[in-house]
Amino acid sequence: MQSTFRMDLAYLLVGIIVGIILGINLSMLYSRIFGARSGSERKLRQQIRELEMRIRDKDRYIKEAIKSAKREGANSG
Repeated sequence: MQSTFRMDLAYLLVGIIVGIILGINLSMLYSRIFGARSGSERKLRQQIRELEMRIRDKDRYIKEAIKSAKREGANSG
């Protein structure tokens, strides 16, 4: 009876230690996979915003150039 209780207690202790080690490893793995993704995702979203702003600026400059060319054509003709 006494040895069965000790064995059960030993198995319980080993299981708890293995569970803690496994939990720590899984949490580190989770943070590496999803933490890095969120950082790189944030960086990519910032780059997309910058590119969209540059495209809007380019479109605005093209419109201004077309208007300017039309005015110069009207003035010279």
